[in-house]
Amino acid sequence: MADGLERFDGQAAFVSVRESAWHRLGTVLAEPAESTASFMEHAFLNGWNVRTEPLIAMVNGVEVAIPDKFAVIRDRPVTGGIDGLAVVGNKYEVVQNEDVFGFGEAILASSDAQWHTAGSIRDGRVVFGSMKLGDDILIGGRDVVGKYLLVTSSHDGSSGVMAAVTPIRVVCQNTLRLALSNSKTHFKARHTASVTSRVADAQKALNLTYKWFDEFTAAANRMVDTTVTDAQFATIIDSVWDKPELNEDDSRNSLTRWENRRETLIDIWNGRGEDGDSMQGIGGTAWGALNTITEYLDWYGGHDSTRLERAGGLSDLADNGRTKAYKAVTAAMA
Repeated sequence: MADGLERFDGQAAFVSVRESAWHRLGTVLAEPAESTASFMEHAFLNGWNVRTEPLIAMVNGVEVAIPDKFAVIRDRPVTGGIDGLAVVGNKYEVVQNEDVFGFGEAILASSDAQWHTAGSIRDGRVVFGSMKLGDDILIGGRDVVGKYLLVTSSHDGSSGVMAAVTPIRVVCQNTLRLALSNSKTHFKARHTASVTSRVADAQKALNLTYKWFDEFTAAANRMVDTTVTDAQFATIIDSVWDKPELNEDDSRNSLTRWENRRETLIDIWNGRGEDGDSMQGIGGTAWGALNTITEYLDWYGGHDSTRLERAGGLSDLADNGRTKAYKAVTAAMA
């Protein structure tokens, strides 16, 4: 599926509260769920019983054991049966979905956070959930940004358990992570049986006193008060993506991609994006410039199958090109 979500009897493995996501799929709850377990149930995330079994290959009808290799399997939701998720080594430790979501809940146990979205993608190899943290941020008195804690984990060894403080611009749902000095907005833990014991470490790393969001809000308000011209925005684009230098042995493919990207970015900047004017109210500002680039990174680059990961902040939690964009925009403000 282009959205990347799993399907069980035609039902998308996704849940959200009050607002449907960009893909318009899954279950939309009118009110927050009463518990983490009930919220997970709406996205078919409960009771997977993820486990490993020795890997066996069939060779000419004979079973052959593969040394130090194991199959990761689960009980398939709704329809029953067993799914194979991945092949891992002997050091891999299973972490159940319930532990991943319990980890997120424990990090924010004393706050007013509520589960907002959850789902599974890549045929069950990756699960995620986000918790909304209190009230939204209003940038420049007009641009709404939500505050979230994202938790995610894999069942194929591609990543451990991760948590990230993530602001998301509501109008286009693009993920915003500014390269603020001395800020650490994500936490990673290896897959171990004791991952839930790392709650205190995660709280410290994520600085959940909202200090980071205070810094974010101040930086964003400075940006929304700073004018950026069309010429300056063109320079910002060129700072983020260098123009390819061609010689007689090169094809024009790389230059054509660069030109097409540049044209798309300028269209978004001028309010001509695929979904209309997402820069309304912030156009012509440094904040609009940063959002143009992050919107492109989340929604335009790469394949459709990765949209959910990029827009949800699952793809490259640490950076995903945003640091370079932030530096280019702040350089234009100087």
